[in-house]
Amino acid sequence: MKRDTKCREKIIFLLPAIFLLIIVIILRKRLIHILVPVIIALLLSYMMEPVVSMFQKKANMKRNHAIMLTFILGLVMLTMVMVFLIPAIAENLKEIVLNIPVIQERVDEIAERIAGMLGMGKNSERYVVFEKYSKGAMDVIEKTSEKMLDAISRSYKKVFNLILDLVTSIILTYYFLKDKEVLSSWILSVFPYDYRNTITDTFYELGKISAKFLQGQLLIAVIIGVLETIGLYLLKVPYAILLGIIGGFSNLIPYFGPFIGAVPAVIVALLASPTKALWTFLLFVGVQQFDNNFLGPKIIEGKLGIHPVTTIIVVFLGGEFFGIAGVFLAVPVYAMIRAIAIRWYRSLLSI
Repeated sequence: MKRDTKCREKIIFLLPAIFLLIIVIILRKRLIHILVPVIIALLLSYMMEPVVSMFQKKANMKRNHAIMLTFILGLVMLTMVMVFLIPAIAENLKEIVLNIPVIQERVDEIAERIAGMLGMGKNSERYVVFEKYSKGAMDVIEKTSEKMLDAISRSYKKVFNLILDLVTSIILTYYFLKDKEVLSSWILSVFPYDYRNTITDTFYELGKISAKFLQGQLLIAVIIGVLETIGLYLLKVPYAILLGIIGGFSNLIPYFGPFIGAVPAVIVALLASPTKALWTFLLFVGVQQFDNNFLGPKIIEGKLGIHPVTTIIVVFLGGEFFGIAGVFLAVPVYAMIRAIAIRWYRSLLSI
């Protein structure tokens, strides 16, 4: 009887969480602008916590001072990176815009070469069709580029919202770190006393999962971005810095990211020569193999234990329900939800 009562209590206790999750999914479009800064702040606080704790223990600093020092160091590092990257990226973008006519001519040359390899003479009907589609594709690329530049120039509101979200996330991160104990006590006070130890252990496990995954992924993205930038520079591929950053950033997307990052680099290299495109492709394949066989296992150590098929499904669902943010956050959020479900299931079995 006592066993049935405890089991019933745990199931009833779980129902509000399931109901809340359903509400979040239904109202995701309205809640996304609120949830994104909060989720980013939580993830940042998890990532910064080890550094803050280190300053507290090693330098015998007060927690508030340790938090401020961590923020200052992070800001200095970010500023140094931006001072180096922003001018280079701006120069690359300027070159791309100025070279659109040259790129179009090069695409026409490549199209003619491919047509010749396929045995299509300039006067043949097949060549006319081929030329029509190749020029149509280039027109689409050119119009898309113009629309993107126009959208960027007119997207002051989006930029303002992005800055506002970033500032909100930083403020929330500070308070999450500063008032960690107070917030933990407040959260625990919501739960029945008998479950507080379980909740504490669960949050500790979630913190380890999210911090390990995100720190590892960011480190891997930086390493891959640097390797690809150096490789593209040595291959003398135009816009190496911009393409390397795209490659590193896209690597944050599980499984699909490396392919997404490789496509623009290979296309740009193809405009120079097919041989350079082949070497660029091999560069990205080599870097990805290095990531799969060494970086990933070494840095993240396979602690998440998520099957590749599950990862692909989770990434698709994250993108479908929550857009770009969902694609990037799908895997760690799934890992945390799975950890909660496993712990809860085991606690039910132990009754």
